[in-house]
Amino acid sequence: MNRKGFYAAAVMLVTVLCLAACSSKPETPEDTSAAVTTKETMQPVALTTAAAAETEEPETPEAAPTEEESTAEESESTEEETSEEETTEAELSTREMGNGLTCVERTGVYRLQYDASMFEFQETKTTDTLEYIGDKLLPVYVSVQIMKDMPADALAYGLVQQSGRDDVQIVDSNFGNEVPSKSIYMETDVNGVTQIQLYHVVENGPDSILVEVGSYVNGDEVLDGSIETILGTFELLSGAE
Repeated sequence: MNRKGFYAAAVMLVTVLCLAACSSKPETPEDTSAAVTTKETMQPVALTTAAAAETEEPETPEAAPTEEESTAEESESTEEETSEEETTEAELSTREMGNGLTCVERTGVYRLQYDASMFEFQETKTTDTLEYIGDKLLPVYVSVQIMKDMPADALAYGLVQQSGRDDVQIVDSNFGNEVPSKSIYMETDVNGVTQIQLYHVVENGPDSILVEVGSYVNGDEVLDGSIETILGTFELLSGAE
């Protein structure tokens, strides 16, 4: 082999070796850190969201009562109050006695008689009143009032204090059909006429019955006698059927 051929063979050998070295060079592994980091970062977030969905379920608000339900409840409350009023209010009745007198009775509370030719009976929610139908310039009356949850002692004391007078006293007495009472009597000058106010405070369980008389000194004898009839026929009916 000549020198020229030798050099050509050497160059070819070097070229082949270089190509072989390049083709056998190990490839650089792909960088998967980004994918792993993304997966590791997202996974906790996904787990947290799922946990929140399971543990934080929204509470269902209670439904507000409808208008019909509210009206029904109010109606029931009103019926109960009305029922209580009906059971606590004593029934009123009147009847002719055949002796010229009329009897007024509050069932289970009191009874009295009066002359209907001289007195007119008037009823209000709290008071029964017999008013003289004669001279209106000098009002004469007898009234009966039921004082709920008012002890007789306290009521009598209050009347004395209300008068503002030192000469007014409470006297234990009986009137009508032997009815025990705390009596208070006072006279007051009204336009030159001496007015009489007489109170009988009657104990009736936890309540009191206040019988009040309004008249005048030196009045008509017939009228005074009619007042005495009213007071004299007063009966306490507590416990009676």
